[in-house]
Amino acid sequence: MNRIIITILFLVGLSFKLDAQEAVAIKMGDAVPNQQKIKLYGTKDSIQLAQFKGKLVILDFFSVLCVPCVLAIPKMEALQQKFKDKIQIIIVTSNTSKAISEAIKRSDILKAATLPIIADDPFLRKYFPHQSVPTHVWIDGNGIARFVTNGENTTEKTIASFLKDEELNFTSVQTKFKRGVSLWDQAEQSQLENAPYVSMVTKYIVGGGGGRTLTNYPGTKISTGFRCMNMLPAYMLRDAFNTQERFSNPNRVVFDLDSSKYNFPKENRNAWAKEHAYCYEIKVPLRRADSLRSYVKQDLYRNFGLYGKIMNRPTKCLVLTVVDKSKLKTGGGKRSVTFKTDRSSDFVYTNVSMSDFFQLGIGNVNSGIKLPVLNETGFEGNIDITINGQLKDVSNVQKELLKYGLKLEEAERVIPILVISDK
Repeated sequence: MNRIIITILFLVGLSFKLDAQEAVAIKMGDAVPNQQKIKLYGTKDSIQLAQFKGKLVILDFFSVLCVPCVLAIPKMEALQQKFKDKIQIIIVTSNTSKAISEAIKRSDILKAATLPIIADDPFLRKYFPHQSVPTHVWIDGNGIARFVTNGENTTEKTIASFLKDEELNFTSVQTKFKRGVSLWDQAEQSQLENAPYVSMVTKYIVGGGGGRTLTNYPGTKISTGFRCMNMLPAYMLRDAFNTQERFSNPNRVVFDLDSSKYNFPKENRNAWAKEHAYCYEIKVPLRRADSLRSYVKQDLYRNFGLYGKIMNRPTKCLVLTVVDKSKLKTGGGKRSVTFKTDRSSDFVYTNVSMSDFFQLGIGNVNSGIKLPVLNETGFEGNIDITINGQLKDVSNVQKELLKYGLKLEEAERVIPILVISDK
């Protein structure tokens, strides 16, 4: 047979390197350049790291689009108040000042923040390259870089231990991993031109981020690649079945598995993920694009003993319908959706289609609504809608929608359910 399938399981050793003319990546244990003047957001003032000599400096690398980063700010504010002049926490972002100003309008947390913010970061990211946020850099009182680690490691307990010179063992997130380059290329493996497909499985990769990506064949919209980063295999399989996002809502998936195979713990998530999460990538030639998802399913069964089956089941759902079409209208203008970032609340939809309103609102996988939500409005025009409060508060959303002639009510529907099992 001419069938060649390659699946590799290995643990990647990681370090990091930065190609930059003006700033060189700093190794842990090295002194951090501290004489540059760095402008602070919202003021005309500048700071130098040298002025914090004798203090523990924590650089909180952040993005306005990172909800966990925003939600962590009150915790950072509390730590600053707790340890006062013994530490200095500084928020650092490559976001522009304009982007921060816009984010503050949508976030009560950002609006109330008092920690110094460095926007348009010109070089700190180059000193401490990282692939995800929040990433925290700890610099001791002598200006020596001590840790580049996950934000969850910055706690009252760890700071107190550090100030007492007690040993801390943080997982480093320094990495040479490049998100835009395939796992296959980074492993320096040659692809087999005549193979039905090539695929790779690795353990957790520090700096790899998370989530999955479909890649298209160059010059086409045809998917010939599938990549999952630091995910549980059960969710990789879900995504292999997830054409048109049918199974993005957790209530459309049944895991007939031990809960440890699909549930992250509430605490120490990063440490747990290093032991249980994997990375996976597959590439197929254009002629085999139709078989991409089938090959993914085969690999996940071969490596992890998982399989899935779609079954039509009567299921309790929330169904959106129109009760008064005359109330569905728009004043026109630029299409936009705004909301409060830190609470995922107070959504304002302007001149959007019903489909967009549904997909970006109550029908979105991140809405927090527990039941599957179905759009049975059949409405095709554009609309303006404001939903005050949080989307996960169904009773409130129902009241808000009635103002616009829309009804959201529980009803049973026969819908496709994905069952994932290892039995």
